[in-house]
Amino acid sequence: MKMTRKNKKKGKNPTLNTSAEETNEVLPSAEQETELQNENMIPCQVNELLSNECDTKNSSIEEPKKEVVQNQEKNDRKPLSNDKDYESCSSIPEDKNTEKLNTQAKETLVEEVGTLCQDDKLSSDQSEVNVEDLVEKEKEKLPTHVEEQEKRSEKQEENTNIGTNKSLKSSCCICGGNGQRCIKCKNVILCDNCLPRHFHVGRCLPWSAKDVIGSGRCLVATRSIKPLEVVIEDSAVITVPVRKMSCVGCGRGVNCAYSCPSCLLPLCGSGCPGAESHTIECPLLKGCLTEKLTLDDKNHTIFTAVGCIRFLQIKTKEPEKHRKLANLDPQTKRINSDPLTSKLLRDIKEMLKSLNYREEEIEYAYGLIKLYGYNLPDVPDGKVRSLFPVQSLLSHSCLPNLQYFEKEGGRKIVLQSTTQIEKGDILTVRYTPFLQGRITLTKWLNEQRYIECKCPRCVDATELGTFTSSALCDREECKERGGLLLPVDPINRTDWICSACQTRKSQAEVEEIEENYIAKFKELPQGDLNGYYKFLNELGDRFHASHHLVMRMAQFLVLLQGKRLESLSRERIETQSVLCDKLLAYVSRLDPGATQNRAKLLLEKNKADLNLAKLDCEAGLINRKVFMAKIKEGVRVEVNAKKILYFKWDNK
Repeated sequence: MKMTRKNKKKGKNPTLNTSAEETNEVLPSAEQETELQNENMIPCQVNELLSNECDTKNSSIEEPKKEVVQNQEKNDRKPLSNDKDYESCSSIPEDKNTEKLNTQAKETLVEEVGTLCQDDKLSSDQSEVNVEDLVEKEKEKLPTHVEEQEKRSEKQEENTNIGTNKSLKSSCCICGGNGQRCIKCKNVILCDNCLPRHFHVGRCLPWSAKDVIGSGRCLVATRSIKPLEVVIEDSAVITVPVRKMSCVGCGRGVNCAYSCPSCLLPLCGSGCPGAESHTIECPLLKGCLTEKLTLDDKNHTIFTAVGCIRFLQIKTKEPEKHRKLANLDPQTKRINSDPLTSKLLRDIKEMLKSLNYREEEIEYAYGLIKLYGYNLPDVPDGKVRSLFPVQSLLSHSCLPNLQYFEKEGGRKIVLQSTTQIEKGDILTVRYTPFLQGRITLTKWLNEQRYIECKCPRCVDATELGTFTSSALCDREECKERGGLLLPVDPINRTDWICSACQTRKSQAEVEEIEENYIAKFKELPQGDLNGYYKFLNELGDRFHASHHLVMRMAQFLVLLQGKRLESLSRERIETQSVLCDKLLAYVSRLDPGATQNRAKLLLEKNKADLNLAKLDCEAGLINRKVFMAKIKEGVRVEVNAKKILYFKWDNK
């Protein structure tokens, strides 16, 4: 009875209710059945008791003994199961409750045997000893191979999971090298070399690189981002000259009066601030040029070749920097199939043939510089082309949610948000200038970046209701009705059709109309405000009031008049304010948010409004109190605009 009390303390159920499948899971083998027959018939009694659900508890001891003898004779006549039968039984899968059921069976077995020993009037000590011996033997007979198999499968699954997590965590989203997840935000996986680009003033930046269907590999927001929040901070890995006549050291414009005495490449002077950059290609290009370049050689192949040499030299001498650009696609097949770039690439290969560079390496270097290079000022008067590992993954949109801030000399950039960005949104910038028409914009994107923009502006024939690329129809009756030329297919280069008379014009004809007016503007005398306003009215008669040529001319006048606003007449100042209002309405649609274009226009309008308020106060049209209130409002506008325009760099 001691065992019964123990089970009650542990809360064990002395009865065993199992299904047929669970009973098969603990079937003994042939050897085990032979051993059971030699254990004084006790296991057979137990089996009989288990099958009859202990019906012999209330009967005398002789009745169970007779039944046991009869059952034993029957069992002796039954053949033992062979090895195949045992294998089939042992191969039955067990669930996770098998171990619990086996434990319950052992405890029930112990209690039933204890009851039989008590009915036989055995001593409590002797029965306890026999019970303990039986339990030990039964433990040895219980199948353990299933438990071992479960342990092995769990361990294998654990190892598989660990390996999977390791593979996911070891791929840097910038360079593809071995990395780990950021311990602060846990939103991005970076290697040790790329990890510093994830921080700004000690805080994690909200971006991560992912493959997006339809957009390729791009940057996405990892959380909600407010306007004017720093999203990306990046530094240049390599800086090369732009493809024009400029100093190969700092990027300043040159008149070819001074050249490097060794390789004859143009420099701004003996004290060029970027002369150290020129030391990379100077010994390699010695003897490549036989004479100095002139201003007529502004698009010489040598400038692009210098960029390729610098890129390939970094690959061999500074492989850590080169690996940061490993995830960028050079699109060599597209470049080789492009007739414009393929000729230039052949000339570069021929020029660098003596340097033993492989053609594939030159194509790779040229592709990355062409597609991902970003022009920025290295010195106040010069431009260079730089490659940034993080910035290169940004996607293009004519309605971007980020804007640039460039640091001269430091070759660093910061990108701030212009609008509210939600988690998971693609981070975008504008590759092209803001005031561009549809024809020029799509042509540049296709030829220079090999992309087709499908932003809300580009898929709309009216360009969000601004008609910024629409000219008026040539027919007089259409002009009176306001007939505008609209693209038949906004995305592809197709014909244009009049909204009134349905007359079609080819894209080349529409492009020719714009080029004629651009040529007229270049012929205007410089500084002639009357001539500029006359040309603005002429543009309004030929194009829609919000056409990009009209808006560009209006912006030109605003910036020009803003420099000498106090010397202008009241009428010109009022016109300045009106032009600013029209440009602000135009910008609010095609460049929404806290953008630099909007901030500049706000400053110009604020300047014009304050000058008008001053004139009104002097003329007695408003009192001093009203004038001071307008000044206070003007100060508020100026402060908010400068928050958008200026960025405070960390000098550390």
